[in-house]
Amino acid sequence: MLHIYRDCQFPSQQLTQCLAMLTCDDHLLLIENGVYLVCYQHPELLALAQTNRLSVLTDDLDARGVQAPALYPTISMSQWVALSAQHVNSLTWAVSSSV
Repeated sequence: MLHIYRDCQFPSQQLTQCLAMLTCDDHLLLIENGVYLVCYQHPELLALAQTNRLSVLTDDLDARGVQAPALYPTISMSQWVALSAQHVNSLTWAVSSSV
């Protein structure tokens, strides 16, 4: 499964739940404000990055002026499409705002 994480709250219960749901065949993609998570030294995110199970969307890093540390793999929009094709299912994680 491809887990798409869009939020930057850290620490958060949602991030904890997302990481707990990951299996060895899953991949985590940080997009939108989720790219800010590369600024933290979160041990589980670092471990995922080292095993090529985490990617960060380049366009969103650039849009926010964030430089990902070298150990975090970055991908383009076209690589995201290819990654999506590799995973039959996807799940998007986003904080719901109360109105």
